[in-house]
Amino acid sequence: MGAGVDKSYSGSQWLDPHVISSLESLEFLATQVVEGTITGLHTSPFHGYNQEFAEHRPYQSGDEIRHLDWKLLGRTDRLYIKQFEADTNLRATLVLDASGSMDFSGQDQPHIEGARSSRHTGLTKYDYARRLAACLAYLLIRQRDATGLAIIDQAIRAYIPARGSGSHLRNILEALDGATPGGETSLAVNLSNLAAQIQRRGLILLISDLIDNPDEVIESLKLLRHRKHEVIVFHLMDRQEWDLEYEGGIRFRDPEGSETIDSDPVRLRAGYKKMIEDVCSRYRDGCLEHGIGYEWVFTDTPLERLILSFLAKRNGVRRQ
Repeated sequence: MGAGVDKSYSGSQWLDPHVISSLESLEFLATQVVEGTITGLHTSPFHGYNQEFAEHRPYQSGDEIRHLDWKLLGRTDRLYIKQFEADTNLRATLVLDASGSMDFSGQDQPHIEGARSSRHTGLTKYDYARRLAACLAYLLIRQRDATGLAIIDQAIRAYIPARGSGSHLRNILEALDGATPGGETSLAVNLSNLAAQIQRRGLILLISDLIDNPDEVIESLKLLRHRKHEVIVFHLMDRQEWDLEYEGGIRFRDPEGSETIDSDPVRLRAGYKKMIEDVCSRYRDGCLEHGIGYEWVFTDTPLERLILSFLAKRNGVRRQ
């Protein structure tokens, strides 16, 4: 794993070694001014003043000697670097939607009786979201940017404040391991609550299927922008949700409730497709109107392709 990242957690199920290896030469550059500094430089203008000590890490070739802990060298005869929270220029918070609708895989075989299967035959939206969140956290912490995590459904279920130490990745991955999707969506309310909770301006990365009232969600995203955060939305959708390629009579079940509807997908398809297109357009246009990054993602998109394309666009890199 990259410099400054805790290698002991490299076996996490959410960090694919193939994807991670494809990120090694890339940087996640912020594009807006955060806390009075130009983001993306990854150095602090406040060296030596009011810095909060985070942890030690082994000295690596290229590190500045002035950050060596000479007292620790005298006691252990080993070179260690002092790391401080202020050594990061970017503070990012990953916001993961853990509502019941995220527990869906289009590869699962629907049952006419509407029974909810406890096992999935394909990758759910939530598992794709966890893999994406883990890779983005790895990328940010590898370049020593403070990164945090919020997991939300009806409320903010878990919140890990942003830190930039290499060992902090373990905290984020363990939180991803422990959370399971369920319950109704209160996306707009939770985003508004997060806006009040995250005091310092930074980067907010929302990973969600956005199954909620679009107008209310966009208003809450606007509130984050009003508080000077940079906001990026990854709008996840299973391809089956888009195509509705089921055949025969199907009982559709509300993933966040108990209501069911028996219907023929073929008869529904045209009207359903128009509704989904309208909702996606509302989110895309609303985000673009208010300077919010918007990425529409099918969960069968290889993760390395998604991240490479996203970073190339964001960082102004022309792909060969």
